[in-house]
Amino acid sequence: RRMAARVLTAPQAREQPLGRRDVPWLVGAIIAGGIVGPLLLMIGLNRSPAAAASLLLTFEGGATALMAWLIFKEHVSRRIAIGMTCLAAGAVVLAWSDTPTVESAIGPLAIIGACMAWALDNNLTRKVSLADPLQIVELKGLIAGPFNLALGLWAGGLFPPASTALAAGVVGVFGYGVSLALFIVALRHLGTARPAAYFSPAP
Repeated sequence: RRMAARVLTAPQAREQPLGRRDVPWLVGAIIAGGIVGPLLLMIGLNRSPAAAASLLLTFEGGATALMAWLIFKEHVSRRIAIGMTCLAAGAVVLAWSDTPTVESAIGPLAIIGACMAWALDNNLTRKVSLADPLQIVELKGLIAGPFNLALGLWAGGLFPPASTALAAGVVGVFGYGVSLALFIVALRHLGTARPAAYFSPAP
């Protein structure tokens, strides 16, 4: 933690701890991004091709910028709006396959729902981004992680082999922990819409 703090913050800087007024924003972010989003994503992945699902994840950036503009009253530049529109349109074109039916639409709609949940998470996390990013990441992981694990076991899931769990843990440290901490620092300095725009090409 100390090593990560040195990388994420300026020398001699002390991060502000989370306060009582940050709790509602953080709780909302954890529920939306740590519980609802992953659950909808798993439903979507189970009913969609992996490539199409990955492309549909670009909706998160557009939804984040739209919420930042319409709900949280953040200024969104014309360039960001045009870029987000092009990303969303490109994802639809590339992910489109055959004639859509009610059954085939469930997976993509679940993934879009996950993107909406993560968009809300991004905007709520922006409200607490002045606090210690490592503390925010720790709380999100410690609350959402066990909940999702319990939900998976309740739904009939089984523990993977130790080697698979270790590999997943290593991926999680960087793909969730480090990346989320860096994303929070970006939210602090750039607002919500611009980091979401930079993040959109990731899928």
